[in-house]
Amino acid sequence: MKREEYKELNKYLNDICVYLNKTGNIIINNISSICEMNDGYYMSLYDYKFNKEIKENHLTYKDVYMITREIIASINPSYLNKYDEMMNSGMLDFSYEQEYSDCEFVHTEKNNKTIQLININREFNYDDVVNLVHEFIHYTNDSNNITRNRSLLTEFLSIYFETYAIDYLINKGINKDEIDYEIRLKSTFYRTNNFYYVETPLTCFMDFGSVDDASYEFFKEKYFPIEKSAFDKECNTLLECFKRVDKNYRNNHFSDDYDYNDVVRKCANLLVDHFKYLFGTILAMYAFKHCKMEDILYLNEHINDDDNVDMVELLRKFGIDLDDGNFLNDALICVKEYLKRYDSVKGVI
Repeated sequence: MKREEYKELNKYLNDICVYLNKTGNIIINNISSICEMNDGYYMSLYDYKFNKEIKENHLTYKDVYMITREIIASINPSYLNKYDEMMNSGMLDFSYEQEYSDCEFVHTEKNNKTIQLININREFNYDDVVNLVHEFIHYTNDSNNITRNRSLLTEFLSIYFETYAIDYLINKGINKDEIDYEIRLKSTFYRTNNFYYVETPLTCFMDFGSVDDASYEFFKEKYFPIEKSAFDKECNTLLECFKRVDKNYRNNHFSDDYDYNDVVRKCANLLVDHFKYLFGTILAMYAFKHCKMEDILYLNEHINDDDNVDMVELLRKFGIDLDDGNFLNDALICVKEYLKRYDSVKGVI
């Protein structure tokens, strides 16, 4: 990699880490563990084929509303008032033309007012129900006093209850061809695939303070040998990713509206979002087998109680011990068992 390219990549990474330090530095302080988690998930599902085709069944808006309401009632009847409030408030928008990049819960502050929106891309099958359950759980643990634990664990909570929704529908007798029960594990796998090929420069910068020929040598001594050509390829892949974000931002803004800090935020959020979805998926698969639903429900309802509670200690109270050396392996076994249960894996587990 050329010196100028190293300089450009280091500039992005330095500014990203400055941003992450201001908003919570779990990525910086735990990059090795995140890479281990990423690689474990990626390699665990590397040979599995995610090729399920989902049928449309033309569920109406009312069907989606009522079936989701039934699932919410089975989770916690006291949530029904909040669910009906959400449905009657106008905050839910179903897109019939795949307008949104993804289904999402949006919480923003504008002119001293809180704006909450739930955007769902219609799939016209039971995925609409599962997605609505996922976004509704975000809504239940949202507040004006969002704690760091809520920020880190909200995807775990929503993925846990979306998994419950899938299980509920299948146990009710809904045809599995109308439910994309692979989709979460598939999307997380694709995320891990992308992250797998940029781990080395990220680790170099966060461990050694820069990405260059010297940190490449440090990496080989501390972790494992990697060919220089492979290292350069990862560096180029990461740099092109950041430059693509920058280019897209420029294309969507007038020249006098360009804000480099906003570009840095978007680049940093790529890393943060990857961690949240990977961590959330692994936690959810583990918790779905090993934890009581009432405990996860309690966590969901009290996640914003105290911003001083350490996340590891908090999860340990509910039967999830991240310090257990077998945790990741046990969680990946849960992933495989989930796939096997619904006959979605081709091959031997």
